[in-house]
Amino acid sequence: MKKLVDCSPIIVDDSHFHHETTQTDVLLGEWSVIEVADAASALWGDLAVTAIAWGALAANCDGDMPEYRFWFQVFDCLRAGSPETELEGMMAPVNWRSLN
Repeated sequence: MKKLVDCSPIIVDDSHFHHETTQTDVLLGEWSVIEVADAASALWGDLAVTAIAWGALAANCDGDMPEYRFWFQVFDCLRAGSPETELEGMMAPVNWRSLN
């Protein structure tokens, strides 16, 4: 995307968003990692792993390490249950044997 030189900068008021994030933090305090992973799977299906990964990345970029750790645990939980990980697990012994 080109930046137009003669245009004014875009200003985003995110005060409402941060208020929602604070409320979300309070609500998530009552949820376990597994409950959030199950809810994410129900909401986003196959895209749940990606959606949660973006949440973890955003928390990390914001410097919020407790939130980052929580979302990364949810990501790890979702990834552990994904078919791709099961396939990797089944293929690991085959790949290991082929190296010997």
